[in-house]
Amino acid sequence: MTELLTAQAAISLENARLLEQTRLAYTKLQENQEHMLQMEKLSALGTLVGGVAHEINNPLMGVMNFVEFAADRSTDAKSKEVLDQALQQIHRIKKIVSNMLLFIHTRSVPSGNCRITEVIRQSLLLLEGELSKGGIAVEVDAADDLPAIRCSADSLQQILVNLIINARDALTDSSQPQIKIIVRPVEEMLELSVTDNGSGIPQDVQSKIFDPFFTTKPPGKGTGLGLSVIRRLVQDVGGKVQVESIVGHGCCMRLRFLPV
Repeated sequence: MTELLTAQAAISLENARLLEQTRLAYTKLQENQEHMLQMEKLSALGTLVGGVAHEINNPLMGVMNFVEFAADRSTDAKSKEVLDQALQQIHRIKKIVSNMLLFIHTRSVPSGNCRITEVIRQSLLLLEGELSKGGIAVEVDAADDLPAIRCSADSLQQILVNLIINARDALTDSSQPQIKIIVRPVEEMLELSVTDNGSGIPQDVQSKIFDPFFTTKPPGKGTGLGLSVIRRLVQDVGGKVQVESIVGHGCCMRLRFLPV
């Protein structure tokens, strides 16, 4: 009798184990199907976006040339000011289009190496006016003797500018807006972190922020391409991207690069 009960218990345990394996396999199958559908949608969207971006780019360059021609020959100060503002907006559109094209292009590893500290300085110089206008204090903690990383200076600058602009936008309602940029060796890689003390990112949104065209900014304020392009650029050089955020306590973006 005891042997029979033991056998029945063993069969029950085995059945439970098989049921759990079946449930996990079914869940995994559903996840894979959803992933495939998402990839198909992105592929179709990429083809559409690529065509539209190229169609926009050609006439845009013509408009830019015409506005530059008029601005160079304008003698009226007010007219020149308006034309210069128009050029700024055209360059903004051009950057959006280039980001769209970068995202949909076939993967290719950007060549080149750079020193993070130098690129940080250049990026902050570019954004000095924007940061000063918002009263944002910037603290940089990065040694000058750190090794170079496997990433081109152009790619890293694009990454940094996007991250700093995102941090700036998150600091709109902060009484003491601050951005910290820290570089340090971590697990045989160099970690670059950009931290702000802004509004933070809700937990349920954090898993979506790297999706193309996803944005929490109001209409007209963001394209939803910045972080997806950043992840693409970092992954293409063998790096990693991670977000840490608590609502009301700010956000920290951690990027890890392979040293040369």
